[in-house]
Amino acid sequence: MVDTTLKNSDALSAEDHPEPQVPSAVDNTVPTDYFQGRTPILVIMGVSGCGKTTMNEHLGNKLGWDMAEADDFHPQANIDKMARGIPLNDEDRWPWLDSIHDWIEDHIRRGVPGTVTCSALKRIYRDRLRMPGVVFIHLSGDYDSIMERLSKRKGHFMKPQMLRSQFDDLEPLGPDEVHLTIDVGLRMSPEIEAEEVIDTLGLQCDVKAHTAQVQAERARQAARQQHRQIGPTAADQQPSRSTSHCCSQGRGTDTMKIGMIGLGRMGKNMADRLRTGGHQVVGYDIAPDSGRDVDSLGALVQALEAPRVIWVMVPADKPIESTLDQLGELMERGDLVVDGGNTRFTQDQEHAQALAAKGIGLVDVGTSNGIWGKEKGYALMVGGSDQDVARIQPILDTLKPEGDYGLVHAGGTGAGHYAKMVHNGIEYGMMQALAEGYAVLEASDLIKEPGEVVESWRKGSVIQSWLLDLLAQALKEDPHLSGIAGKADETGETKWMIADALELGVPTPAITSALYARQSSKIEDPMTMKVVSALRSAFGGHPIVRE
Repeated sequence: MVDTTLKNSDALSAEDHPEPQVPSAVDNTVPTDYFQGRTPILVIMGVSGCGKTTMNEHLGNKLGWDMAEADDFHPQANIDKMARGIPLNDEDRWPWLDSIHDWIEDHIRRGVPGTVTCSALKRIYRDRLRMPGVVFIHLSGDYDSIMERLSKRKGHFMKPQMLRSQFDDLEPLGPDEVHLTIDVGLRMSPEIEAEEVIDTLGLQCDVKAHTAQVQAERARQAARQQHRQIGPTAADQQPSRSTSHCCSQGRGTDTMKIGMIGLGRMGKNMADRLRTGGHQVVGYDIAPDSGRDVDSLGALVQALEAPRVIWVMVPADKPIESTLDQLGELMERGDLVVDGGNTRFTQDQEHAQALAAKGIGLVDVGTSNGIWGKEKGYALMVGGSDQDVARIQPILDTLKPEGDYGLVHAGGTGAGHYAKMVHNGIEYGMMQALAEGYAVLEASDLIKEPGEVVESWRKGSVIQSWLLDLLAQALKEDPHLSGIAGKADETGETKWMIADALELGVPTPAITSALYARQSSKIEDPMTMKVVSALRSAFGGHPIVRE
């Protein structure tokens, strides 16, 4: 039950309203567990004078969340126009809405909950701000009562005579818009109104002092306001752009603290690359000599502040199943798991469903570039919801190669590992073609030095590639590959790809043949498998069976 006692100076006197009422949610379209796996952002909306700023301060302080004020996002031209009593038009509002949109998007990407004021009078304005995790808190009241409040406000650039234009512009929120409407006409304490919002949405109060992130955001707002007073800087004049797209250019400037489970060939190198990029990584592995930072999964979870992000690099099947089961018991609502291994895409969907029941998100990331990723970056194929992927954008930006390529948000849950599965099938076919071609060269009496022929193909040839470069290097180190047994294992992804291709009715004869060739290598010792084994060692650090 919400306390009905008037607790601050904003409340009216008992003589004005002898029987105060608790405000109720006039209209509530927020689904149950709407914030599950999402970063909550509350947009406090309504006409000028409805109490947005006061509500924002109470909510932000009670929740311990980041706060932003819509007025801080207005360019100086808008402020000057409103100060002259001239209502803003759509052309004026779009740059302002874009700035608020970027603030919301940035906070969702970083997993930082927040509250921000914005009149958001028209649906098209709200559409610009609408993202998963956003709830509009509409402070609703009649014209006369709000005009009375507005006329008493001192020192604000918004003129009272402009209120009518705002009511004229106000479009009711539709049932398909995620929102909560509070009747401010009851003239209750803003503190009670804030408590009603928190209780109705099922949020948890946290009266702790603002975090460093909140203080940093306020500092940024102050700097932005100073820039407007002295004139726009070059940065201010840059067009706004979305920062959550998974294929953003270069590395992100934000840093994160992340857990890394599995410090083998890939995991350790990824952790090292992240640390070099400025991120804090807490590593765990079952091996005591792995260079781990903590000695248990429980200690790893305790070492990270909520909301946590933990990247898992362990083998598929039992290892990943066991790890995710334990994390599901140890982690909390709002945390996020990244599966960077080679899990089957159908299992991703099962894992995501099980974790979602506990409020924990899952992103699946197919990773490629083996032992070279630490230096050159990893090709990353990402699956998951937009908001979950946005949360780990700084990590993805650091792990990917420099430049335009190497990172894709392939789709929803399982899409990252599905793309990696197909990638590995293609890899099988390419390696098999190189292996068979070299085997023919090796067997021919006409070719004096097969290795020199391969070397010559590295430039000007339509088959030039990184795999060809690796083959040439392997032949330099071991001419004729005489020290390598003609055996090569297969990890399972290509079997999955061929099985799914059959379901889809897509023929894959080259890739299927490559899979069969690897399976045959276990009982034979052909030159083709010597090449494949050498290539797997060169790009992935996989062990070689020596003769």
